[in-house]
Amino acid sequence: MKRLSIVFLALAAGAVSESGFAADSAGKGPPVAMPLAKSDRELPEMVLYKDHGYNPDQGIWVVNMGYSFIGAEWNDTVSSLVVVRGNWRVCRDPNFANCRSIGPGAYDLRDWSGWDNTISSIQVVSY
Repeated sequence: MKRLSIVFLALAAGAVSESGFAADSAGKGPPVAMPLAKSDRELPEMVLYKDHGYNPDQGIWVVNMGYSFIGAEWNDTVSSLVVVRGNWRVCRDPNFANCRSIGPGAYDLRDWSGWDNTISSIQVVSY
């Protein structure tokens, strides 16, 4: 898998996974990441997971741009996500329809009633 952007991370605790994130010290919970350096040209970044609990085993996609349709492989399969940088809209329908705005943080879509496995488009709002 090709990574679209490079993120420099320092671990708050735990070991680094393939996604470049670490679990908390107990090995559970959302990934923890802290940027080491800022650059004038940092891109927005979001990490999409096909599995709950930020598990990279079923599929992981690091994005730094919006998609009016995220493609057949990822459509209606996202179960958790992490916004590293920027403010985003995640949408249930293609072409940025039926959206929810989110900022940096970790999100398990089971916590959003009716949103698990429904994402079809994503859009960067600001960064």
